[in-house]
Amino acid sequence: MPKLLSKSDTNKFRHKGQLNFKKYVLKYYVWFLILFVPLSIIVFAKIGVYKLFFSTNDHFNLNRINIEIQKGNFSEDYVHSLIKISSEQDTIFSINPGKLRFELLADPLIQKVEVRRLLPDTLLLKIYGRTPIAQLINNDGRLIDSDGIILGDRLKKDLKTWPIITGIQNVKSFKTGEVLDNPLVIKAIHFLSHKELMKNGYWLDVKLVQLNENDNELRIYLNPKENTFIKNNAVLILPRENMEQALAKALEILTVRIQAQQPTSYINATYQRKIPVRP
Repeated sequence: MPKLLSKSDTNKFRHKGQLNFKKYVLKYYVWFLILFVPLSIIVFAKIGVYKLFFSTNDHFNLNRINIEIQKGNFSEDYVHSLIKISSEQDTIFSINPGKLRFELLADPLIQKVEVRRLLPDTLLLKIYGRTPIAQLINNDGRLIDSDGIILGDRLKKDLKTWPIITGIQNVKSFKTGEVLDNPLVIKAIHFLSHKELMKNGYWLDVKLVQLNENDNELRIYLNPKENTFIKNNAVLILPRENMEQALAKALEILTVRIQAQQPTSYINATYQRKIPVRP
């Protein structure tokens, strides 16, 4: 039978355990001080040096903000209106590039921003705006880009240059900066982008893309082209599924008809065989 510890022996073990725990804590506390204090001194010294020589140094006062519009449909003045910094109070090192980039990207017209400091007194902003690809006639002519993002109406002066997408349900409920995620809208945008990459895609001067939800297809109305014999308001119908293959077949048909100098007013490429064509 094991021997039971007396009350005094129990107290001795408890006291010894408390001493060992205190030594353990003291040991790691000393190591913490040894490591933390020098690191703190280094960090605060760096902060002090940075403030002294950079962020509060008058030599680096912000005097100019150069804006380069790499892509987009807006002016430098418009970008200036979005910037919330003061050239009288800030140096180029007191401005947080990440914060400035975030503020500019909050505008739905802007897709990408690059911020660079040019010593001693200049900030360079390279702005990549969203490029419209079509207009939404059902929503007072607002534009959308290749990602389906609705752009503001400040671009209305250029509406004539963009094809129309119509037949979008509840389009008025979408606000500037929101994404149109309707599958047929996505296909219409994809069609407009894809045809530009195809060998003879430029033959199709698109006037309007009508979304046909019932038949799950796109009805594309074209502007006339004399050298391709395409008539005004000629109709090209494409299915939502396998749209790329159907478009390729339609362009093959156009190639044959152009070589024969035959006019075209209608191609229904939703058929896999014996595609209906009208002069």
